[in-house]
Amino acid sequence: MSNKFINHRNKHRSKKRASQGMTAAINLIAFIIKAAGIAFVILTMGSNMQQSLDTVGQSGTEASSSALEIQGGFVVGWSVASSGTITGYSFIAKMTLDSGLVDLGDDAIELSIIVGNATEQVLTENDTLTSTDNLLVANNNVYGKYFYNNDSDEILEPGEIVMFMIKTQSSLGASANTKVTIVIVTGVAMIRIEKTMPTGIEDNTNLLK
Repeated sequence: MSNKFINHRNKHRSKKRASQGMTAAINLIAFIIKAAGIAFVILTMGSNMQQSLDTVGQSGTEASSSALEIQGGFVVGWSVASSGTITGYSFIAKMTLDSGLVDLGDDAIELSIIVGNATEQVLTENDTLTSTDNLLVANNNVYGKYFYNNDSDEILEPGEIVMFMIKTQSSLGASANTKVTIVIVTGVAMIRIEKTMPTGIEDNTNLLK
């Protein structure tokens, strides 16, 4: 066999091996790109799913917090004559649309108040506190409620509204520009009210900011 033929055969084999190596390299690069693409899709789907779950969780919180609302957003502060502080609060609450029934019975509700930097006070229901007249008399950390258009139960239904009345001890009297937070929690609803006392506190009634 001549040297010329042997050299030609060796060159052919070298080119074939180079071609095979190139093909393998191209296939490997294609596989890596494809794998990276699949990984990106999986990560994107996971991220989107997490965002969806977060949105559902947030929506659920908003829904549970909006079963009750303050009518008009108004809260009235009550001040004993010449005291210069507010110790009584009243506001009217109603159901939001399509929120279902809201149980406001004694065992189904918790009401608390924070006056300025004072410790949060959980209030006790007082069944005799059914009129705003008592807000200038009672001197305990109590609350009462009075239903309008009610059918003699403590379930808030469509078409009904309820007035909440809160009376704090004189030591928790809120002076001018003091921030007050009222929180009402039931099984299906929560109201968090944050109001600031007016700059000049009048005797009897004051519209809070």
